[in-house]
Amino acid sequence: MKGRRNTILNILGIILCFAIFAVSILYVEQYVLLTLSGILGFIGVSFFVYLIVTSNLKSDV
Repeated sequence: MKGRRNTILNILGIILCFAIFAVSILYVEQYVLLTLSGILGFIGVSFFVYLIVTSNLKSDV
């Protein structure tokens, strides 16, 4: 049950970070500092995907 909850929280993290990334890409021409938030959003998506993949690999073994 705990693994399933972590996966759901990781998926919510992916959605949130992708939303930050998408908004920053849309409005980066108006506010230059959104470039930094776009980079952080992309890193966040990558991190949460990494967490999901590693937890699935550990549960398969």
